[in-house]
Amino acid sequence: NMEKRHNNSSYFLRSIPLFDYIITINGYSEHFYEKMGVKKLIKIERGHDKSLLTVEPSKYVKKSDAVFIGSFEKRRFDVLKYFAANGIDIEVFGNNWPMSSIKRLKIRGRPLYGEDFIKKVCSSWIVFNFLREINNDSSTGRTFEIPALGACMFSQYSDDQASFFKDMEEAIFFDANNLHTALTTLKSVLKDKDKLLNIGRRGRLRCIESRYYYE
Repeated sequence: NMEKRHNNSSYFLRSIPLFDYIITINGYSEHFYEKMGVKKLIKIERGHDKSLLTVEPSKYVKKSDAVFIGSFEKRRFDVLKYFAANGIDIEVFGNNWPMSSIKRLKIRGRPLYGEDFIKKVCSSWIVFNFLREINNDSSTGRTFEIPALGACMFSQYSDDQASFFKDMEEAIFFDANNLHTALTTLKSVLKDKDKLLNIGRRGRLRCIESRYYYE
């Protein structure tokens, strides 16, 4: 979101009227660009690398109940601590995470990329996805990468994401302001491994059929 000060610069802001086209993945920025004098704004959606569809998820053994791969944000930490304190085993990979005193919340302290990312996603029953609230995100790259790898995505809800994947069929969405209900759902689906596998399969099929990938 280039509207946010931590993402832009004075050079970028002054140059906006000079471009014939500006392409954005954040629909919320439309009024910002209009105010800054954009000539033509093109809005596109995120997607996943098509090569992820060549991965065979079934060759990976499920070893983790739940995992999150991404950078630290306090809201994310608070949600994961709540789940872990209430009986969910969670691994966390990414930058800037503080250690946790909750035994079920295992902070691994490093980001995962490439084959390491693929292996961890495919070997986990649940893969969390959080919106980056500092950017007003309505979707993320993970929105598409996790289902593309045939994993069950347990994601913070947004209207955009729910338009891409059917809740409880192709992904699972939760309200970050209602963690009690989210925890109940999480505990229930972790008892039904067939359901998790089927959600992962249907999520991947949705990525293929709706062409959520880029070449």
